[in-house]
Amino acid sequence: LLSLTGKTIRDNEVKALINQKEFYWDVTKDTIDDFSSPKRFSILKTYYNYRLGFEMGIVGDTLRWIQLFNNYQEKPSKIWKRYDGKLPYKLDFDLRRVFVERLLGKPDFVGSKALSVGYLDRHIIIIYNDADPESGIINSITIEKK
Repeated sequence: LLSLTGKTIRDNEVKALINQKEFYWDVTKDTIDDFSSPKRFSILKTYYNYRLGFEMGIVGDTLRWIQLFNNYQEKPSKIWKRYDGKLPYKLDFDLRRVFVERLLGKPDFVGSKALSVGYLDRHIIIIYNDADPESGIINSITIEKK
């Protein structure tokens, strides 16, 4: 999965992923600020499957992010099951934040309320269910390349 972000939809691996019948998709316009476009926006196409705990976003013709979920309820109607595939960097959804930081080191940035952290050189953002390093476990992992 780490190697897929940043590739275009013409790449064979990306094509194989987005052509799976188990994904639903949604299209949004005017929401992504795309500085490379003279109009300064692009079309975002999101492929997702709540049962698989998997979402990916394609901006223009490029796979920009993949998000993997761990039994996360975003809204009453959006309940993400646990992604059961291999996670990057030997991560496990049951790892508490303190162990993730032992494995990956200190994050490059910490978001508001300390629930999200980012590792820029690894191209991942982790969202925890609790800001406490001793009890917080991973809600989601986003693999992203600009």
